[in-house]
Amino acid sequence: MPKIRTFIFDLDGTLLHTLPDLVEVTNTALEHFGYPTHTTEEILSYVGNGLRALMVQAVPAGTNEQDTQKALDYWKITHEKIAGKNTHPFPGIPETCAELRKAGCKLAVLSNKYDGGTKQIMDSKMPGAFDAIHGEGPGFPRKPDTTGLLKTMEELGAEASTTAYVGDSPSDIETALAAGVLAVGLNWGYHAPEELMEAGAQFMLDSAEDLLKLLEVAWHAAWARPKPARPTRPTGPHRAGARWFRPRPLRCAPSEWPPSNGAGRDWCAA
Repeated sequence: MPKIRTFIFDLDGTLLHTLPDLVEVTNTALEHFGYPTHTTEEILSYVGNGLRALMVQAVPAGTNEQDTQKALDYWKITHEKIAGKNTHPFPGIPETCAELRKAGCKLAVLSNKYDGGTKQIMDSKMPGAFDAIHGEGPGFPRKPDTTGLLKTMEELGAEASTTAYVGDSPSDIETALAAGVLAVGLNWGYHAPEELMEAGAQFMLDSAEDLLKLLEVAWHAAWARPKPARPTRPTGPHRAGARWFRPRPLRCAPSEWPPSNGAGRDWCAA
């Protein structure tokens, strides 16, 4: 049975902590046109559906399309100047990606960030770490459209049965499920883990190193359930030690997967 050998990643909130730069660039663009600025929390709530969606929410309500486009264009110019000065990989990401490549895996990035910005920041922060890098642009509509993911898989020569898509937003999970690949969520990104689980995440990672466990798991798309039933979630802040539920593969030895009773397809306590 095939194992995961291709990993395709979201960018913002997954590979790189880009929020400080997103806040600075967005507020700089808004100030340039005399618009009110926003807090970090407000801008965080706008992230995840591409640059246009971010700017539509950031500019004042009622701003016309032409003025929104001007702010968006200035955002891109400012982003290129700042060039990720406050952006850095999340802990363990560079080392884990290097280990995955040593194991013979193919790695790629597929982001809703515009294509030029995606390539610029990845070449700056993790040069040479990925076999393909794509952002939103011609032929690569933003997620949850699966076109970009399927094209990236074709570019890498990857099959759905051996591919995982890793991301921190519900749209990432929806994209993976719709494309028939393993949907991997994480606990360190810009969306609460409960949002990813509600979207149907099949694995939840506590650290970048958990990705290495997927090399030992034989997985088949037929076991996927888009919105699996699971026990009641414990209460508590999602970044403050709450115990979350995750699929059984991350706690079972490879020889035990899938369990003969089929329980591995259900959610279980971490």
